Order: sequence, then structure tokens, then C-alpha cells
Amino acid sequence: MSFTPKKHYPHLDILKGFAIICVIMGHVILRDIYDGLGLDYHENHTLRLISSFHMPLFVLVSGFLSQRLSFSSWDDVLKYLQTKASQLLLPLLCLPVLYAIIFSVNPWTMLFGLYHGGFWFTWSLFLLFVLFSLGIYIDSLVTPQKHQWQKVLWILAPFILLKALNMPLRNFSGELYSAIGWELLTWLYPYLVTGYLLGHYNLLTKKYIPRPTTAVLFCAIFYIFYMFSDLIPMAHRYNMDAYSLLTYYPAVMSILCALWYGAIKLNDIAPKIGSWLAELGKISLPVYFLHYFFLTNHYLTIPDWVRDYRLPSEIYSLIAIPITAVVLGISLLVIRLIKRFPIAYKLCFGRLPASKNK
Repeated sequence: MSFTPKKHYPHLDILKGFAIICVIMGHVILRDIYDGLGLDYHENHTLRLISSFHMPLFVLVSGFLSQRLSFSSWDDVLKYLQTKASQLLLPLLCLPVLYAIIFSVNPWTMLFGLYHGGFWFTWSLFLLFVLFSLGIYIDSLVTPQKHQWQKVLWILAPFILLKALNMPLRNFSGELYSAIGWELLTWLYPYLVTGYLLGHYNLLTKKYIPRPTTAVLFCAIFYIFYMFSDLIPMAHRYNMDAYSLLTYYPAVMSILCALWYGAIKLNDIAPKIGSWLAELGKISLPVYFLHYFFLTNHYLTIPDWVRDYRLPSEIYSLIAIPITAVVLGISLLVIRLIKRFPIAYKLCFGRLPASKNK
């Protein structure tokens, strides 16, 4: 297994920092507010917006960073997957179990439910890396150096397999289908491939986009039009459960590109904010695991008079902002505490804490 010389991309940490804030806010809106009030969360435009791109953004960044990856043997593939298993699967043996014990969640749901009690992302990301690495390895075996364009075909092959077996597996065993998270893999794999291709072929550079500001505006406008315009029949009925469809891929990619260039620009116009988001992005995985423990629905009961008085969805989104800040703040404090114990940090988050010298 080999990597090309490693290059640090500060804007990628910024993107991960922004994405994890969106994840927390989405869960606050969904679990703390809408589930608590017994309302239909599909009616909240903020939740629809951030849910359309936050997980694809994480996967796109992971794919982009995988541009450096190459395998020379099957042992290299196994070593790579062993590393990913330590980072992504080891935490699933610790924190979700603790969560299930504390909040009396059915262990069956944590192990085999579609969303694994909320801790589905790292499981799905590991499986995405398994499929992706197999495509990269097969390509290295059968594709001549002069025909590198065929790499695209091999890394897309797992997606074709996911689509082809989607309905047969669902019909064969709904429990197995949910436990694997097949629908989630089908939803996210194209973004992993897209991120890899963007990095491998250097497609997000000024060479191709001479005016990033114009690109941001165009992408943002396209996203809004596609997702919310009645001119496109399916757009305004965006359904967060339709993960297996590629219907919204063009719109989601447009907003991801807008965020990409926005993150680069943020470092120039607001370096302190960019630096804070970048530091948050570096610990986005620990934040992802811990924030579930501090959602307010575990501790606070919404009064009946609040349930009876329904407010506009925009008001609920505003209420979610301070709650998000509190949940994030507590999560960061607990991470600092766990960081004092490297072995506990390794068990909880899949890696040792970063050295202060770095």
C-alpha cells in the first residue's frame, strides 16, 4: 500500500467542522423538537436542507482524501481495511453499547436496525471503503497504466452491484437489508467516488473554475431551484427517506461545490472562524459519537401547553440554534476530559488523541 506525498487541505477540516454542526442541529430539530412535539419533520425546511448534504459532504471529503491511495498486493488491501476498522468500527463496540445501557435502548435496534440507534454512519463509511478499495485493487491488477481512464469503471462497479441487488436483498430479508444499511450505501457511494475523482483528476482548481465566487453563486442558485422549485415536479417533495435514489445528486453536488469554495474563501475573509471550524473538523468523529448522549430529549420533557401551541417551522429552527450550541459545547468538554486518558480515547474514538506537537 502506498500514498503519494501527503498534502494538507485546511478547507477540508473546515467543511467537516461545518458538517458536524449541521448534523447536531439536524438531530436537535428531529429528536428534541419535532419528535417531542409529535410533528412531521418533513415540514421543516432547515432539516430538509441540511439533511440533504451533511453526510454526503463527509463522504465526499473522504473520497477526495483517498486520491493518494494505491495497492500493490492483497495484503495492502487488508492492512488498509484493518486501519479503517480500528478507526470506524472499534468505537461501535464502546459508545453505542454505553448509550443503549444508559437510555434503555433495545440492543437489537443498535445492532441490526437501519440506523443502528443513530450510530450508523461509521458502519456505513467502513463498508463504503471496503467496496471502494476492492475497486481500486482490481483496477491495479487489470488496467494498463496507459488506460487509467478505466479506473472510473472499476470504482463505479460496486455501485452497479448495490443498485442491482437492492430490491432482491430487500425482498429476501428486510432485517439483513437494514442491518447492512444497503439503502444508505447506495445513497452515499456515488459521493465517495465523486470525491475521489475530483481529487484524482484535480477538477476543483482555478484552472477549471477561474472565478470561484461566480461558481458558488451559480451552484447555490441551482441547488435552491432544483430542490424547492415547483417547476421540477419531484423537487419540492424532497423525501429524506429516498436515499437509494440519485434524483437529487445534481442538486446535492451543486451545494457541496458551493460549500467547497466557500470554505476556501472563509480562510481569507474570516480566518478566526475558519480556524475554529478546522479544529472542530479534526475531532468531528468524536463529536459525532458523543453528541447523542447530550440531546435534550433525554432529560427535558416538553410541556403540554407547548405541544398544543404550534409555531411556524422557522421558529423551531431558530430555537434549535442555542440548543445545538449547548449540545456541541458539552460534547467538546467531555472530549477534552476523555483525551486525558489515551486508552479510553482510543476505545471511544478509534484512534489516539493528536499530539500537542502537531
